[in-house]
Amino acid sequence: MVKRDIKKVFFILLIVINIGLVSASYKLVCPGEGQVLRFSECNPSMDDFLCEHTKCQVCVNEISSGVYCPASINRCDDICTEIEEPEEPPVIILVEPGDGYQQNDSDEVRFEYDVERAYLVRSCSLFIDGEEVDSSTRLRNTGNRFEYEVPEGIYHWFIECYPREGFEIYYSEEREMIIGNYTPEPTTINLKNPGNGKTYTGDSVSVNFQYDISNPEGLEQCNLILYNKNSNQETVYGNSSVIRTTNSIKKTLNSASYKWRVECLVGSETISSSELSFAVKESSGGGGGGSSGGSGGSGGGSSGGGSGGSSSSTNSTNSTEVIELTPKEKNEKTESSDGNKEDDKIQEQNTEEIVESSFDITGAAVWSNIKENRALSVFIVGLIVIVGIFGYLGYRKK
Repeated sequence: MVKRDIKKVFFILLIVINIGLVSASYKLVCPGEGQVLRFSECNPSMDDFLCEHTKCQVCVNEISSGVYCPASINRCDDICTEIEEPEEPPVIILVEPGDGYQQNDSDEVRFEYDVERAYLVRSCSLFIDGEEVDSSTRLRNTGNRFEYEVPEGIYHWFIECYPREGFEIYYSEEREMIIGNYTPEPTTINLKNPGNGKTYTGDSVSVNFQYDISNPEGLEQCNLILYNKNSNQETVYGNSSVIRTTNSIKKTLNSASYKWRVECLVGSETISSSELSFAVKESSGGGGGGSSGGSGGSGGGSSGGGSGGSSSSTNSTNSTEVIELTPKEKNEKTESSDGNKEDDKIQEQNTEEIVESSFDITGAAVWSNIKENRALSVFIVGLIVIVGIFGYLGYRKK
């Protein structure tokens, strides 16, 4: 008799758990026209639901925030819940001055910008050449402006805005402006080392080629060009696209007589340095030393606009191409390989889904519902305790 009572309590417990899960999972939602319920996130084989009317009514099971599974309409009550779409972030739109703006004299410049959804923004600042020069907390959707006196020169400016809530920062595009009759100084390349006539001793010697560039802004790429007099062969070594005032490239060379120069690219124009000579001599048994001398050379040209390029060069019978990966390119290849491995792991995890037979709901989703419904969890624990008490009483009567 006691065993039958225990079985009845156990079956009643299972029924209550199922009823609790069903009642806690399903709800009636009312998406507006154009809103989409992404059923494909519940199960990839399902099509998303698009509401094509003023308001729709759909019975769903929300397995996680914003992720819905379709359900039979008789599972839901008559209370309809509207779906709130996430707020779009603010957008900063520059009005004036336009990109490439030129002004003949140094005077105040008016910087105007619009902010879509300005009610989400606490303040905005004007940055010129990366430096904050003014800010404002009185913002509107249109007609926001700064006035700032800019000296002669070439500048880049943008607007940066800060939200009322959260920590995300919003940026506008960046624009260039030229103030005054500004003519940039010509770009020149001055070779520093090895100097003209310098001699290295050794069968294989590491040579540090050093050169300075005046006004390097706008240069896209600089290449070291090395001519081997013994083999009558010219080699182009692509330098890093990060071009500074002082630059250097290290190369290991065999014994020979060499000439070297540096060429930099700006748009379709090539700026070249002068050409210097040096030599690498084989070391003798007595261990001879090398002498050095000579001064650097320089070359000139005009600069322009542009961004960094990649390292490359050309070789043939009289020219040889040597292509070297920069540290940045090596890191990108490594990160790409690691990213592919991580994607494979995620894809394997996504395929491990346990589908419930009636409504295509995963076991993980049911467990999520149990965790989110604290009252249901307490109720289930209480029923389990009751079952334990009945079991203990039955055991004692035996």
